[in-house]
Amino acid sequence: LTPLLQSAPHLVLLSGTPALARPVELYPQVSTLRPDLFGTYSEYTKQFCDAHRDRFKWNVSGASNLEELHGLLRHLMIRRLKKDVLTQLPSKRRTRVVIDMSKKNKQHLRELAEELRKQRVLAGSSGSSNEEARAAQFDSNRLLCEAYQATGTAKVDGV
Repeated sequence: LTPLLQSAPHLVLLSGTPALARPVELYPQVSTLRPDLFGTYSEYTKQFCDAHRDRFKWNVSGASNLEELHGLLRHLMIRRLKKDVLTQLPSKRRTRVVIDMSKKNKQHLRELAEELRKQRVLAGSSGSSNEEARAAQFDSNRLLCEAYQATGTAKVDGV
């Protein structure tokens, strides 16, 4: 994707959150916009991420030369705060989309829901030992994850 983006005569990247906490998180965007300015990943991380060799790998989770990075980013990025732009956006619209599921998927989800209900009852029963209660809670969590995945799989045919 990056070569395609870099071949465009004009390029605008939009993101609600381009970086959460560390300079390394900005590299994909800034290197796409200006590869000449930020160099290779290795050069960038050494310059702005305090890259150094740990026992097993390169650690790029730090930050260094932040004033220099800020000076470069000032010419590439526009920062607008949510409180300043919300007045310019339409209200949120929520739409419910109903997707038909196969009978097989519906049955599987019903079975998982019933198993989950039984596990929760077992996990909450006061007569169980701590170990049994923990095992039941673990099974409840496993079933919940399985049910979550099954709901995604069940939607595939409808999408």
